[in-house]
Amino acid sequence: MQTGLTLYQSMLKSVTFFISETLPAFIFGIVPEEHITNNEKMTTSLQKISNPNLSDLPSYMHALYEHKEVAQRIVHSIKYKKSSKSADIVANQLCKYLENKVPCFINPLPSSVKRIRERGYDHLDIIMRALKKCAEKYQKEITFVQYLEKKHTRPQTRCENRDERIQNSKNTFEFKRGLILSELNKSSLIILFDDVITTGSTMNDAYRCLTESGCTNILCVAFSHAPLTYFMDLKPKL
Repeated sequence: MQTGLTLYQSMLKSVTFFISETLPAFIFGIVPEEHITNNEKMTTSLQKISNPNLSDLPSYMHALYEHKEVAQRIVHSIKYKKSSKSADIVANQLCKYLENKVPCFINPLPSSVKRIRERGYDHLDIIMRALKKCAEKYQKEITFVQYLEKKHTRPQTRCENRDERIQNSKNTFEFKRGLILSELNKSSLIILFDDVITTGSTMNDAYRCLTESGCTNILCVAFSHAPLTYFMDLKPKL
């Protein structure tokens, strides 16, 4: 009886490892963390994809890179592998982008409590911790804030098309209850940050939430921009 239980536990552990580690790597092309380092080759690779086509996004939204090749691997190694090295790369690139935008407030898009529990961590929090170290090292006047709360919704990657994504992201954010901003904070530059931006619908809802709360100077920034066709291509053909 004990042997059968032990075998069952071993099989369950193997299946769990495959789903959480091997499967995402197979689908998204994640490479081992040691292959992602902040060196000259990495910088050169990022420069090749540093002019994403943002014509489908509002003027107050920006992305540093196209969501492909090395940028794609960096994002997914943080999201699925908690890669601190990849987070350092994102933080360094974001620090450079904010060079002429400081002083500013940076507000990462919050994940729902349920999503954090499922994953065991908040991948944007990993990036923010790395950015804080980077800001301190280069003496950048960046204030880290969280003005928003998120309701639990299904992941945007499970939506079939643009209309579904827009509908799924409607009213998903709300301003933190009991939080009152000073007039100075309302007029200061607030950077809304996410790792990937696609249709912009999620960012738009966060932007709406802040503007309704009186904030007047908001910029939405993502590390990479993935056209909706990128996610559609990932879906299996039936």
